[in-house]
Amino acid sequence: MNPLLAGYCSPVASGNRASSLGNTSNFVNRHDLILSSLGVGTYLGHDDETTQNRIVNALCSLVDAGLNVIDTAPNYRNGHSESAVGSALQRTCLEKGIPRNSLFVSTKVGIVSEYYDSSKYDTIDNRFCFEPSFIFESVENSRIRMGVETIDCLYIHNFDEAQVFIAPEKLEEKVNSIFHTMKLLVDREMIRFVGLATWDGLRVASDHPAHVSLADWVQIAASNGLGGHFGFIQLPVGVWAPEALMLPMQFCPEENTKVPALEMARRMGLGVMANSSLYQGELLTVVPPRFSSNYKLSLAQHFVQWTRSLSQVDVLLLGMKSRESVHDGKELMMIPKSTEIVLSV
Repeated sequence: MNPLLAGYCSPVASGNRASSLGNTSNFVNRHDLILSSLGVGTYLGHDDETTQNRIVNALCSLVDAGLNVIDTAPNYRNGHSESAVGSALQRTCLEKGIPRNSLFVSTKVGIVSEYYDSSKYDTIDNRFCFEPSFIFESVENSRIRMGVETIDCLYIHNFDEAQVFIAPEKLEEKVNSIFHTMKLLVDREMIRFVGLATWDGLRVASDHPAHVSLADWVQIAASNGLGGHFGFIQLPVGVWAPEALMLPMQFCPEENTKVPALEMARRMGLGVMANSSLYQGELLTVVPPRFSSNYKLSLAQHFVQWTRSLSQVDVLLLGMKSRESVHDGKELMMIPKSTEIVLSV
């Protein structure tokens, strides 16, 4: 096994990497880190060797082209996606000399993958676990698979789905326990930032059992000493999922009003990582909306460009492993984000 790559994404290294590419307009500054507005997701795909090689090769090609945000999770392809990230990092950092601390690498914790002995833990609905011992074991395994000493962001994965099985009076206690564990991981430099990855939680009304209050989570994180280390949210945003952009469902205590989740994230100082802009490819099978752009783009690129160009979105995570999708991603990183395409749908 190769030694773990030291360090984590830094302002200087990420800034230098973006500047060296000569196209800084497609990078954003979040928590003083310079991040590409298009990142790589690793959710879909079979567990076979052919798919693994395609993902590794795609990651290497995309990082070489300037994308510096890579997202994965232990349950993606039963751990193989994390291993693919590890192989790609070894190749890009050790063989090509791209600095590890110019890359932002995130994974998640909370979903019990099939290779864990779930009988060891107190699980929720036999699918989720947020016990401290499980979190530590999961993070250690993720670090080994990805070959990194420090994970740039560890997302609390789909807690919105799990919380519907937790008694309301026990919910804050559970969130406190999670953040207390996250603080230990930060202090030991196993992780740098903590994030919240949801599917419905930031897109549903406050009376929905899966609703997550960002104001409450930021307050609980601060009370556990995390402060600015609770730094990111990840959620679906796209033409098919505009709720977090448009519907005021997050309570803002300072103004005693409700605002959309993406607006609330901005007010809370949280970075926004959007995903699922193509609804896992399903959008490409429906009658497309009428797009307008100064650039000749494919239908998939139009959908991606729409989400990526939203001012409230920092990074759009996109699964890219085929030759065509890698080409599309590289092409988008060569053109600017567009207010025009946002307004034309």
